[in-house]
Amino acid sequence: MIDYLKNNPFFTGLLLVIIIFIGVKIPFLSLPYYWDEAWIYAPAIRTMEETKLGILPNSLPPELSRGHPLLFHFLGAIWMTAFGTSVTAGHLFPLLLSVLLFAAVYLFGKKIFLSDKAGFTAAFVLALQPIFLAQSGLLLPEVMLALFSLLTFYFYLDNKRILYVFAGILMLFTKETGLTVIATLLLWTLLEAMFSIDGKKWKKFFVSSIIIALPLIPFIAYLAYQNMLQGWFIFPEHIGLISGSPAEILGKAERYLVYIFIHQGRNILTFSTIIALLVVPFSGRTLEPNESKAVLVLLLYIFVYLIFSSLNFYSDRFTMSVIPVLALLFAFSINKALDFNWVPWVVLVIVAGLQWQEINKRSSCDHNLGYADEVETNQKAIAYCEEKSLQDNIFYGNFLMERYMENPYSGYVTEDDIFSDISGVFTDKTKYAVFSNIENKDNYEFLKTTKRLKLLERFERRNAWTEVYKVEK
Repeated sequence: MIDYLKNNPFFTGLLLVIIIFIGVKIPFLSLPYYWDEAWIYAPAIRTMEETKLGILPNSLPPELSRGHPLLFHFLGAIWMTAFGTSVTAGHLFPLLLSVLLFAAVYLFGKKIFLSDKAGFTAAFVLALQPIFLAQSGLLLPEVMLALFSLLTFYFYLDNKRILYVFAGILMLFTKETGLTVIATLLLWTLLEAMFSIDGKKWKKFFVSSIIIALPLIPFIAYLAYQNMLQGWFIFPEHIGLISGSPAEILGKAERYLVYIFIHQGRNILTFSTIIALLVVPFSGRTLEPNESKAVLVLLLYIFVYLIFSSLNFYSDRFTMSVIPVLALLFAFSINKALDFNWVPWVVLVIVAGLQWQEINKRSSCDHNLGYADEVETNQKAIAYCEEKSLQDNIFYGNFLMERYMENPYSGYVTEDDIFSDISGVFTDKTKYAVFSNIENKDNYEFLKTTKRLKLLERFERRNAWTEVYKVEK
């Protein structure tokens, strides 16, 4: 084993990246759940773990499944059955998926781009992305979707048809967004046929399209069964979030473009990739047909993903599936344009230096480590109320605080310490109020100026704060 590691420095480098990455994530694992974790995914997984395991639509009530495919919930429930239901155990599940994503990125670079240097460089770049550092420790399906999406591309490009179909099914049963991968490959197959001079190109197109579409069969059957049970294919509330206005669609497309290619230091990756690909023809090296195909397929995927995402509800974390793709394109282009053994190590130092300040930027969101600051201030505020034995009083709190204080699955309270009466309606009977910096700022200012509120305690960490007030009569 030691000899193998010595002879494979980039694989050794990958293992070091994973070990350091896990070490960085350990302090975050015991934090209570945050936002969508707390009010949807953790309660859904805990409910499935306590009732019955399953991936069919009737395995969870629709208010918990939200109409999504249930593979993530199913695997998460199995994980908790085996390792316990603590928040630490819950967060270890996405951490494992993140390690598998590292392995998939490295394998893609080594096998598809024929370069273990590219695989290592891509994995290293991925580890420095703030969105990945956040999502890798949150009980959300985005990392798992990124993993199965990349494996679907990998098996397609490696011409492993059975494994492609299997990975595609896993991808679609993780989240509907996996349809963008199938759409990309169908579109690519069409473009290949259109520009081919092969006399049998349309026959090949037909056969290839059938194989590419095979993962859709069980997914469509799932949706049909869901419609039989619930009367709808897609959760109605999600349908209402689909954009119809061209201005809205274009606005979200612009936001996604900026976020993917510019924000969190990815402007360096984007511009470096473009320059490197332009340099390749003048460097005496050319792209092999398989390399060109892989690059074009991944670029097409980003385009299709942007269109799909722009039609739906906007969330920065939904771009997680694109981030490993961008890292791979960067790593391949850099190593192709500058084919020297020392290139990855220089890239490692430069990228690490530039990304360090991006990692330290924390905002109130689930796509950088700022979520931990929010969780800690909320946790301390709720613990304060528990210490004062205020559980039986009437509380005012916004949407998330309601979920945190009344649902033990959120990780903030136990079954014995839930707050019996907390709502987003301020009445004459309200005795206490809890506010945080991420919810309903206008209402916060209005209540502070119109009600007699006495500040009991304020908890701060960086840009995050949570305040506890007593209502004076």
